[in-house]
Amino acid sequence: MRILVTGGAGFIGSHLVEFLLSEGHSVHVVVDLSTGRAENIAAFRDHPAFSFDQADIVTWDGLWTAARTADQIYHLAAVVGVRRVLDDPIRVLATNIAGTERLLRAVAAGARRPRMMMASTSEVYGFNANASQSEADQLTYKAGNWARWSYAVSCVFSTWLGHASAAITAWCCQASSNERCAACR
Repeated sequence: MRILVTGGAGFIGSHLVEFLLSEGHSVHVVVDLSTGRAENIAAFRDHPAFSFDQADIVTWDGLWTAARTADQIYHLAAVVGVRRVLDDPIRVLATNIAGTERLLRAVAAGARRPRMMMASTSEVYGFNANASQSEADQLTYKAGNWARWSYAVSCVFSTWLGHASAAITAWCCQASSNERCAACR
């Protein structure tokens, strides 16, 4: 199976890539290395089923071809990190939302319909005083510190872009298995 992993050089992405390669899949990683690390994927560089492009999915010309040839897509690419979120919330919003939209449009433009998983974060629950979180919880963001919530909002919006895209199968990573979460059903 041909699998595209955006953001595949981060902690989660690199472990996913390792697993997918061990299962015999062909894996194409696209990452700009702004938060991921080249050393996280260095061990795979010579693997015959591994390919890598250091690129920003918002501007990379190869995204359309990569999306059209994939059987599965794991979309993990995002601007993350508290310092980045607070220092440059506009970049967080623009990159996370535009990157997801561009990927979804690339998939929709192709004849293939790859299965797609879009990563999210517990940050989407916002200010939540509950000890545990549930998909049924209200999303609450405190007024007055919009920069603090830019990452969460970009993830919520990206998830809704996935829901709105009728051309692909997208499911929320909040689900504990390949089944769709309550919001996706």
